[in-house]
Amino acid sequence: MDRVLHEIATSVKGEDRRFIIGISGHGASGKTTFAHNLVKFLGHNNVNYINTDPYIIGSHLRKYTLISYEYKNEQHQDIVAQEVKTVFFNF
Repeated sequence: MDRVLHEIATSVKGEDRRFIIGISGHGASGKTTFAHNLVKFLGHNNVNYINTDPYIIGSHLRKYTLISYEYKNEQHQDIVAQEVKTVFFNF
């Protein structure tokens, strides 16, 4: 797992843009543990962590989802379903 965490951190750190990293997998496969380790690896102050387990909804609704957040003391609001660069890590 550490190798994958390092790979992701290397890809993300130093970039001057925001990233959305989605983690998917079967139930009890370690997604939450992986996410918590990734947050620690990237630094809590550099990550907005959203656990969607309690909010599982279908894609027909998810594409209209807005996310509001504060970053560097500025308020932001984005549509979640916009063009996203997809990077897959297998471990």
